[in-house]
Amino acid sequence: VPSQVATAHFQLVLSRDHRFGIDSIPIGICYTGTGDHGFSRRRLFTVVPLINQYPIGSILLENPYYGLRKPPDQSRSSLLYVTN
Repeated sequence: VPSQVATAHFQLVLSRDHRFGIDSIPIGICYTGTGDHGFSRRRLFTVVPLINQYPIGSILLENPYYGLRKPPDQSRSSLLYVTN
């Protein structure tokens, strides 16, 4: 496994007035779709509406072989080997 893939990258999105260790809210996990190489689309179209309309926080997880977890010699979403 390439070193870039071994470490997961994520963003935790909570409301601006959330108090760590005091407030508790439900958290949803938002996985990436095919070809999604970052956090911005999921944050804009899924996470922001959830936090604004309902008190639901989110963890945005970046899939292996996408975005920051993509090996430097990999082009776009195309895996280098079938075993990946």
